[in-house]
Amino acid sequence: MSPEQSGSSKVWRINGLQLHSFVCGFFGWVTWPERFVDLGWGFVSILLWASCLASQIAAMREIGKAYKRRKVVRDFKKKGREQSASTMADEDALKDAGVF
Repeated sequence: MSPEQSGSSKVWRINGLQLHSFVCGFFGWVTWPERFVDLGWGFVSILLWASCLASQIAAMREIGKAYKRRKVVRDFKKKGREQSASTMADEDALKDAGVF
């Protein structure tokens, strides 16, 4: 895994939260009562919509965290250069210096 990637667990978490939000929103819409007599279903529907909203907010937070992580890694890479092998102490340089 490269430093820019958030990992598959983060992706699964975001997708799970989005799916939970969709399912709660759908069942909230399905259970909304058409008659005034069925107020119990209205309460259930409102609870499902609240859960939908909370899940959507949690998913947006997770997306924001993943974005911030990628941004920090990208900015850190801009400051420095890529890692490479040192040319100061290779065998030819040491032979020329008389070490061997």
